[in-house]
Amino acid sequence: MVILCSSVLMSSSKRYLVACSAGPDSMALLDIYRRKYEVKVCHINYHHRDTADRDENIIRKYCDKHGLELFVYDYKESRGNFQEAARNFRYDCFSKLVDEYKLDGVLVAHHKDDLIETYLMQRERGSVSFYGLKEENTVRGVRVIRPLLNMSKAELIEYDREHDIEYGIDESNLGNDYKRNRIRHSTVEKMSAEKKNEIIGEINRLNNELRIKEEAV
Repeated sequence: MVILCSSVLMSSSKRYLVACSAGPDSMALLDIYRRKYEVKVCHINYHHRDTADRDENIIRKYCDKHGLELFVYDYKESRGNFQEAARNFRYDCFSKLVDEYKLDGVLVAHHKDDLIETYLMQRERGSVSFYGLKEENTVRGVRVIRPLLNMSKAELIEYDREHDIEYGIDESNLGNDYKRNRIRHSTVEKMSAEKKNEIIGEINRLNNELRIKEEAV
């Protein structure tokens, strides 16, 4: 399998933090880019499901095998929206590590299917400033890079199988409790590769139109 390196990741002298959940996407991300760059690894254990410790152990075993420095943070349950609170906690941890170790940013495992899901959710909401997911942006002062947006989830799972990489499945993603999951199961997972590429082309066209309008303004 040919892995296309992100255009925003150039110099091999760069040092990155890899955000790793132990899912097939992030384990593929970790394996691909620890071969190319010096990396440190961050895992957030939310203790939100019975298999949370299993996932932490998968990452610990992988990092021990390859001599990678791993940082694990335990999320403390808070009131309100779990997803929003968990995201804030996650990026606070990323920011702390990137700053402390003078890293060049954090790599996250969003892929082509995530990009399409985000776009379909945006279409329901209406007007946006950017369609889909950016290959690079800044969150809480941290450079966030998504180098896998040109790969589908199926391709990343195949990569894991080819390289005998263990991963865990987050059972909460199998249901339809969240809107993103419903779009994933009812629409994106049923798309052909050709249809996905067609939508990527549509996203690129719309973003180009937005860029032209912004420049005109």
